[in-house]
Amino acid sequence: KPQLSPSTTILLLLLENYIRFPPHIVDLLMVVVVDVMAGEQEAAPLSHTAHEGQREVLGALHPRTLHSLHGVADLLMQQGKLAEAEPLHREALEGQRRVLGENHPDTARSLEGLEEVLGENHPD
Repeated sequence: KPQLSPSTTILLLLLENYIRFPPHIVDLLMVVVVDVMAGEQEAAPLSHTAHEGQREVLGALHPRTLHSLHGVADLLMQQGKLAEAEPLHREALEGQRRVLGENHPDTARSLEGLEEVLGENHPD
């Protein structure tokens, strides 16, 4: 197993203790994880754990929960796990359409993410 940088180790510790932070801090941590750890295998399970915590505390259709689901899907996509990313993008998009509406920026980002995954899965 490769040695993790100190900053990555700190991120992992923060995400392991996600439930102690307000949802907006968890969102921010997930963004940092996607940017810093996209190539590291530990990132996806930790992001998924943080998302599940939000789902448990806030509910499946809360905008922050849907936003974090999109983040998990993006991370999986960046790691080349398109088959895992596609259903998460679909779930985030469906929920955002219901809760936020078709014209909300988060809905548009989820649609773009799904289109990107589908484009990668089925190149012309």
